[in-house]
Amino acid sequence: MSTGQETGSGEIEGSPALILRDIRKSYRTGSGELPVLKGISFTVGRGEFLGIMGSSGSGKSTLLNVLGLLDVPTSGEYILSGRTTSRLDDRELTVLRNRRIGFIFQSFHLFPHLTVRQNIEVPMIYAGKKPAYRRMVAARMAEKVGLSHRLDHRPTQLSGGECQRVAVARSMVNHPAFLLADEPTGNLDEKTGTDIMDLFHRLHRSGATIVMVTHNPQYENQFDRTIWLRNGLIERETRP
Repeated sequence: MSTGQETGSGEIEGSPALILRDIRKSYRTGSGELPVLKGISFTVGRGEFLGIMGSSGSGKSTLLNVLGLLDVPTSGEYILSGRTTSRLDDRELTVLRNRRIGFIFQSFHLFPHLTVRQNIEVPMIYAGKKPAYRRMVAARMAEKVGLSHRLDHRPTQLSGGECQRVAVARSMVNHPAFLLADEPTGNLDEKTGTDIMDLFHRLHRSGATIVMVTHNPQYENQFDRTIWLRNGLIERETRP
């Protein structure tokens, strides 16, 4: 039992960013149950930059969906900011996902008809924040990722690296417990990918907790710790 106090957001002060205990996930197929995750356990501390790696079929995508509350495990316990997610209904999971997880995708997932400012504001709209507050936070986050001069542009007017910077800014607006990045450099050239990794490191140094799923082994030494998956299990953990 935690000895910390619960904050107004329902978060237990002093608790890890997230805890996974014996997470298992199976899918029903025509021939029976297909186990994908077979007992995954790890803790991510606040301010940690964690990498998750593994070959195709290792379970990375399924684990990412569990971490992002996009899918529920068959069994096991997922504790996010001190809250046991298995006890939450669909509405509570949606609220927790919006407020406590900042998503960054390989394909950016920006709305092409919205400006940079409006794209950054989207999670705050779902969170019920007022327009004046949204505009202020969007401007501040755009400045943080070096896009103050692009606030009124649309995604089609931006480079791939700039689009990913918008996605990073958007992921931070609700002060999430952690940023969940899914192959964030996968659609970028090498130099732009390096620039985005530099941005992640700046955010990490400022205190952000980041979990990054990637297949690129060259990033291994850039994480505080790397978890390697194989056949739905943790094969090993490495540190630089």
